[in-house]
Amino acid sequence: MNTWVISGEIESRFRDLESELGGQLGSVRTLLERIEEKLGEQDQEIKRNHRRVMSLLAGMKKSDGSSSGSSSSVVGSGGGGSHVIESTAYSPAYVPSVPHRAEEIIGDEEDIEETSGGGGLVVGGGQANNILSIKSGATGPRADEMVKYNSTVHIENGKRVFSFYWVVTGVSFKLNNWSNKRSLRSNSFYIYPQGYRMYLKIIPRFSASTMYIHVGLSKGDHDEDLEWPFSYKMRVQVLDQDESKPRPHDLKSRIWDPKELCSGTNWRKPLVGDNPECVGLGFPHSVIKTPDYIWNDRIIIKLTVYLD
Repeated sequence: MNTWVISGEIESRFRDLESELGGQLGSVRTLLERIEEKLGEQDQEIKRNHRRVMSLLAGMKKSDGSSSGSSSSVVGSGGGGSHVIESTAYSPAYVPSVPHRAEEIIGDEEDIEETSGGGGLVVGGGQANNILSIKSGATGPRADEMVKYNSTVHIENGKRVFSFYWVVTGVSFKLNNWSNKRSLRSNSFYIYPQGYRMYLKIIPRFSASTMYIHVGLSKGDHDEDLEWPFSYKMRVQVLDQDESKPRPHDLKSRIWDPKELCSGTNWRKPLVGDNPECVGLGFPHSVIKTPDYIWNDRIIIKLTVYLD
């Protein structure tokens, strides 16, 4: 009898100890997650300060007359049937004549907000800039392509298209450690001056073995002057970064036509913030976790919007 009582007490104490350790481990995990977020915030602040300094230095050089300040030259064809066109204004009825870029350009995830599944998405409010660094694509595979075409309207196969490149860094950690349905949103961007405003979003662990990329519309400054619902076709790609191949093998979605996909809610004029996403590209982790698509722990996502 005494042995049974002692055994019961020991078992009860083990259960209490297990419960206490579980609580302590949960607290440690929460603390580590907060430290990770804090380090991420500090890293972004360092990058923002660096860009401000570089921007200031660039402005000082211009004031000294070291740069011409002119940006009206035509960019020649890169051999792939594409070239940047020049334009001072945009009209769906004609090809512009002076180079232009979208009003917001992604830069090192400066204004990216991370959210958990089901939560609201917050649009970053920082000022767009054109300073390119290692993370934003100025170096590494496909750098020439990104620097030349990122956030531009240009000609492909005789048609006007808009291209937006999003460099997502720290991919390995996101694929392996992020919680289910946690998402990452790009900066918002206009697909032409005074045009529609859009964004990209990734869910690294949509499931334990699947990643998803989504495209959506966001409330813009020029929505009252645009035609609704949104009707431009689009495509999403994950770029092949293995430059040893004769030709890259990008992961491509099919060309999505808003007139044939989803409901009016997705393509109507956004009332507040972001419209719910409809179209997306999903693929297994086993595909993305290769040197073909991950270089220097980054992936490159490209959105193409067909304007003609």
